[in-house]
Amino acid sequence: MFKKITCENCGKRFDEIDQNCPACDEPNPNVPQKRRFGNKGLYVPFWMQITLFFVGWLGLQVLAIIFQLIAQLAGFEDVVRSAFVMFGAYTTLGIALLAISCTQIKKYLKAFKNWLVPIAGVIGLFAILAFNLTYNTILSILKIGVSDNANEQSVNSYITAYPVLSIIVIGLIGPLCEEITYRVGFYGFFRRINKYLAFALTMVVFALIHFDFGAFAEGGDVLINELLNLPFYLAAAFVFTFLFEKVGFGASFAAHASNNLLSVLSTLALGQCVIPLL
Repeated sequence: MFKKITCENCGKRFDEIDQNCPACDEPNPNVPQKRRFGNKGLYVPFWMQITLFFVGWLGLQVLAIIFQLIAQLAGFEDVVRSAFVMFGAYTTLGIALLAISCTQIKKYLKAFKNWLVPIAGVIGLFAILAFNLTYNTILSILKIGVSDNANEQSVNSYITAYPVLSIIVIGLIGPLCEEITYRVGFYGFFRRINKYLAFALTMVVFALIHFDFGAFAEGGDVLINELLNLPFYLAAAFVFTFLFEKVGFGASFAAHASNNLLSVLSTLALGQCVIPLL
């Protein structure tokens, strides 16, 4: 699970979880071969997986605090401060994650060469939209109201104030950070132990990072609304993780970025976030 093996063809050493030798593409005899659909995840050394997860998860929180303090010292107004924190934290985090995995950049780029990437990205987006529509319909039939959670409400104001930056950061940099953190890092590490355990843990953790735990203090309708929003993120996490496993990093990023870009554009067009930001 955490070892390197020697390629029988070229003699290079590579991660035993990789389906093929990254140097000569010789099949790994220890991994089931699925040429078109399956075992396509982007795997980096296990120490890097751990580092990417903790830097991505904890680092974002630390950076948000740092940029929040800078914004307060600068006396920024509410909307400017929120935008400054979001854009600054995610951009800095993206640079840090790419720097940590700089030796794997070729793997990242190679993940986008698969011709299935754009197709899988579109299918993934429609799968998420289909679930959202179905779930909202069920809630409507049951006469249960659900509104944007705190995660979505907090971004509506600065999407309209800074549309171009929102498209770049929320639509592209944010998904890149989260895919590296939770698919390459978190899922990749636990995938070494058990694929199904990795799926379950990744779904739960990804959903919870979009959950406002302050809702427990407020209770009542606020807490209920946060809980009712969780299935949106669980479903999206399943789709992204499934695409990462079956098609690769490029596909999970494509679906994630497509969803967020559509959400930003819908907010600009309608004045509200009608598609959950992921």
